[in-house]
Amino acid sequence: MYKQVKNANDLIESSKEYPLLLFKESMTCPISMKAKEEVDAFVSNGSPYPVYILAVQEQQETSEELAEKLKVRHETPQIIFIKDGKAVEVLNHRDVTEEMIEEMIE
Repeated sequence: MYKQVKNANDLIESSKEYPLLLFKESMTCPISMKAKEEVDAFVSNGSPYPVYILAVQEQQETSEELAEKLKVRHETPQIIFIKDGKAVEVLNHRDVTEEMIEEMIE
């Protein structure tokens, strides 16, 4: 089950309490749609961390603010492993697969 991003500060503060994943998607991009299927599979198989989802078309300002605060270049699709208020690992585009996400959080 995905959690919704309310704002950048709350998400970053939450990561100081527990590691989390942020999946940024474009609702019009075929690559993003495929990545969403991969993230869905990862979540369905029992992610050990909360997974937040952000549709960039609906939350552009929040997406840009997160990119700036986490010092991560904005891309979609993108999944970011966030811990202690910092981006630990990032996967973009076709690298967003269930297998790569599992490796990222090890």
